[in-house]
Amino acid sequence: MEENKNEVKVRIHFVGIGGCGVSAVALIAFGQNYFVSGSDLHESIYTKKLQDNGILISIGEHKKENVLLDTNLLVHSPAVKEDNLEIAQAKKMGIPVLTHAQLLGILMEDKYAICVAGSHGKTTTDALIGLILKDANLNPTVEVGGYVPEFEGNAIFGESRYFIAEACEFDHSFLYLKPKIAILLNIESDHPDYYLDVRSLKKAFVAFLDLVPKDGYIIANDESKEVHDVLKRTKSKAQIITFGFHDKAEVKIISERLLDNDHWQFQLTGMEKRRRPILDKERSGIPLFETSLPGRHNILNATAALIVSDILGVDMTSVRDSLVNFKGVGRRFEIVDQRYGITVITDYAHHPSQIKATIKAAKRKDFKRLIVAFQPHTYSRTKALFKEFIHSFSEADQVFIMNTYVPEGRNEKILKGFTSNDLTKAIKNYQEDVIFSGNLEKTKENLRNNLKVGDCLLLLGAGDIYKIGKEVLDKEIQV
Repeated sequence: MEENKNEVKVRIHFVGIGGCGVSAVALIAFGQNYFVSGSDLHESIYTKKLQDNGILISIGEHKKENVLLDTNLLVHSPAVKEDNLEIAQAKKMGIPVLTHAQLLGILMEDKYAICVAGSHGKTTTDALIGLILKDANLNPTVEVGGYVPEFEGNAIFGESRYFIAEACEFDHSFLYLKPKIAILLNIESDHPDYYLDVRSLKKAFVAFLDLVPKDGYIIANDESKEVHDVLKRTKSKAQIITFGFHDKAEVKIISERLLDNDHWQFQLTGMEKRRRPILDKERSGIPLFETSLPGRHNILNATAALIVSDILGVDMTSVRDSLVNFKGVGRRFEIVDQRYGITVITDYAHHPSQIKATIKAAKRKDFKRLIVAFQPHTYSRTKALFKEFIHSFSEADQVFIMNTYVPEGRNEKILKGFTSNDLTKAIKNYQEDVIFSGNLEKTKENLRNNLKVGDCLLLLGAGDIYKIGKEVLDKEIQV
């Protein structure tokens, strides 16, 4: 393990260490030889992994005693409020307080940072790039916003200069990062509680791209008008590489087709002139790739990862193997149960375009019916995208709408006219089989009473709907 260059070891205390983003940063800090401690209200798979590494974590109510006397820095998640007892204690002790995004930027200083930005697809693309570099023995450090089976968690610490991370636009967090390569997948309104309009959102993405140095790269999705607008406005002198299905894209996706094994196969023009191509002799020497990730949106994500691999000079034979073997990230079209002839899939989709893409990917498979249970995520998002949500489920055979999920620590009031019940009624104006299902337990029972052999159940949302994924089929479904 690489030694921290500080003569005196620095202790960092993380408040909300069980969260996906904070726990990943904590693990990387630990890998960089910092002393790490933390606290969280609840235990999680991430706190368990940190504890397995010998990190001291306090589970339960936050208390000032958790901030040890030798603490040099306190880091917290966005969900933790400024009046938190541990934050207050740190300030009283004169200890600097940072968000985990600020620390992430510090940890990637002097590294070759590859930062994945966009409203959707960040986690999958980030994890895939990390796996490609890991399989090629390039020893990367990777921070991911989800559980990656190949990493046995949401982060890995490597001793090389390569550092891959998600660049989240919420709270302008990505402006603390130091990207050498910036990937821009798409831009859509996904944080209406923070960005009042698309204009302010695009302004933030411009500021992010401005961080890329002259000898860096910007890899951008050619399919998005908003991405084009941002590319025109950036002051960065970095090389821009566009990709997509359109003819104008520098790296163009062609000949995509769904194979009998449910994998997607596709080719990339514009790659054949680059280093170490895989030459498919039957198709004029154009590189041929295959992925098990579902949907055309994931072909775009994979293409971004392939371009990064090419820039870094990774052997394309190794890259192709990593791509075909990559099974995805937890809660990203994750098959969690297959019993009684029923397939249960969980997905993080909580934005209308994500929902449509996920449903479309599921419809391509051979299921008799597609049943969707959706948990809206915050009232502010439901209000801002209400019209779009109404038309997001049209390809589903049956839809269940749960109570709205509001993250812990978020001060958000119920917005009249934009509740889950209101959304259910609005969707019913366009499709018949839509049911308001209430909380987790009621939803679970509703699903059990409606599922049949041959069905696919999609559990969609960024909240806690995933918790019933392995429970719905605990009771035998009556055929």
